[in-house]
Amino acid sequence: MRYPPLTGFAGGLLGLYLTTPGLRKEGSLAPTEQGLPVAKDVWLLGIGVGLLTRGTVDRGGRRVTEAAETLAKADAPVARAERRAERRTARTAA
Repeated sequence: MRYPPLTGFAGGLLGLYLTTPGLRKEGSLAPTEQGLPVAKDVWLLGIGVGLLTRGTVDRGGRRVTEAAETLAKADAPVARAERRAERRTARTAA
């Protein structure tokens, strides 16, 4: 996954916005004029979280399928030379 840095950076910006005095109006999440440029970057957090979620959902089924195939191969009696040939074929295909 390549998106945790984006999410982490955006989370840091949001934390900066929430903790720095003068960027928000008193008792509100609404930005002041000084906080507007930082508050606009909250969309980065939404994109990062969305990409992380999508990547997790998309990988879930594939991982289960790959694990099942690996276990099925381990149960079948296959000669050592055949396994090596399968690995070489998989490496060249990738």
